Amino acid sequence: MTEKHYFADTSFLIDLFNGEERAVEIMRDADSISTGSLVIYELSKISSFDRDKLENGRINELDSDDAIRASELYRHLSEKGEKIGEIDYLIAAQSDNSDRKLVTRDKDFQKLEIETLDYSLE
Repeated sequence: MTEKHYFADTSFLIDLFNGEERAVEIMRDADSISTGSLVIYELSKISSFDRDKLENGRINELDSDDAIRASELYRHLSEKGEKIGEIDYLIAAQSDNSDRKLVTRDKDFQKLEIETLDYSLE
């Protein structure tokens, strides 16, 4: 059986904290879930965010390899005439560099050539 190691995007963690059934199922089924410092930045803009909920999870810090990978993703998408949010390139790069599938419901990530676990709340 394939192990399920995920990198949590902001949308997934918000859904998880709100008790959304699909996010809870993904969390329950995962072998491990980590996230990145940029996701923490996005979540921290929400006044009700409680960082203590993440204490058991691993938080990856952004490094130069992530910045380089993000710029590659940016260039590749720009060549096709498409763009996504700047922070999303960096989140995608962290996920890709950590060899984890990005778990998200943000459809912008589908434009990138990275492994994702996409879900919806429908």
